[in-house]
Amino acid sequence: MPREERYFYPVSTIESSTSRKKAILTTPKEVIRIAGLLPTSLSMRFLVGSAQHESNFAINEVDTEVSGFQTFGIFQLSKDEAKEMGSPNADLLDLYTSTRIFCRLMEKRLTSITKASNLTSKEDYWAYLAIAHNQGLGACLKTIKNHGLDWEAYKKRNPKIRIVSSGYGDDCITGGSYYPA
Repeated sequence: MPREERYFYPVSTIESSTSRKKAILTTPKEVIRIAGLLPTSLSMRFLVGSAQHESNFAINEVDTEVSGFQTFGIFQLSKDEAKEMGSPNADLLDLYTSTRIFCRLMEKRLTSITKASNLTSKEDYWAYLAIAHNQGLGACLKTIKNHGLDWEAYKKRNPKIRIVSSGYGDDCITGGSYYPA
């Protein structure tokens, strides 16, 4: 995938994007800069990999499923997730706000994943955190309970699941092709 030039436009109220033509893009370095303003222990590689796969760095991305369920912003957060983090009226299309809520939510989920596993190495945690964000924390904890926390084994068991076939889980470990050197 060729690298595209991406820009961050610091606006608080922006038109949502349902197509790439209206997308307001940011850069991996800007995601890292914003996350650096927050008290988080999340891997910057995880954040960049998540932003790449969730919205391709579009801060104004809005996705609506057939059921009507919507997710917003660079990390594709739901209104329920914002509410869970104590921000029911959050502007999830704002890069700082979305990153703040995503970091808090992922820290909470990471605590649950850490408690459910007995692994001391954190590298695989990032892929499992991506599972928790995409399939739900319950699905993530269930697979850890049944199979342990082993990303390579998970990939072998589930080669056709999107989080594996798209490289999403791997990119949450490495930062993906857009991760700054």
